[in-house]
Amino acid sequence: MPAKKSSVAVPGATLAVLTQGAGPSLVLIHGTGADKSTWNTIADELSSDFTVISYDRRGYGESVHEPILDHRVHADDLITLIESLNVGKVRVVGWSSGGVIALDVVTRRPELITELIVMEAPAQGMSVPSLGMLSMMMKSGRLEKKGKGAEAVGLFYDWASSTKDGSSGYARSTEDVRRSLDGYAPVVLAELKPSKSGPLGGHIDYKGVAASGVPITWFLGGDSFSWYRKLARRATRVASNVTVRDIPNGSHMMHLEVPQAFISAVRETLVAPR
Repeated sequence: MPAKKSSVAVPGATLAVLTQGAGPSLVLIHGTGADKSTWNTIADELSSDFTVISYDRRGYGESVHEPILDHRVHADDLITLIESLNVGKVRVVGWSSGGVIALDVVTRRPELITELIVMEAPAQGMSVPSLGMLSMMMKSGRLEKKGKGAEAVGLFYDWASSTKDGSSGYARSTEDVRRSLDGYAPVVLAELKPSKSGPLGGHIDYKGVAASGVPITWFLGGDSFSWYRKLARRATRVASNVTVRDIPNGSHMMHLEVPQAFISAVRETLVAPR
């Protein structure tokens, strides 16, 4: 079934939306530095089980807007998008900062989401700073001041997708993927400015996540460095509705590196009708 393009009006912007498939509605939220095209392969396969809705967050892809530092605005946009579907509750997959956005919506409007998968969401990330993260932020800031935005954002991508063997999902991704990510350097660098309500999700309240009662599965890449696992443990200690699932051989970019394993995990987690 061919994908259908549409749009959703939000305050100050218009979100570009892509819908394909049939079945229960599944909304996919991309992370910082990506756009809805990151889900192309995933959406094609999952559309046999779900009505898959992917969209460009404001500031990315066809959703033209200046960079947004306050991710609560992205959460407001997601609420508007879900309500515009007129299908009741939806399933959601949020990658990285997309997971932070989804967690925010879970705490504020739990009646909109029937089940959630978050992929290595960096929620409360500044509460567990690593030396590598602090070093990356300092070096990236210096490069940005020198006008070397592409190098600065490359450092961020390498750190964010670091693997146990010292490589990164970014380094081992295809040239097309890296080119797409690099193209959002100005937006990414703007988003990464220190902010409690930014992509590192200092505003996420795990007591609120627990109170929502929404079943949440926290996907972790089997090859990812330990920082993401520490953040997941913070969530599971407070919220009993959060469980962890490893995706073998994947990093922070697991849906691109091991797509079949990722798709199988999504299907199994969301109990898609067959």
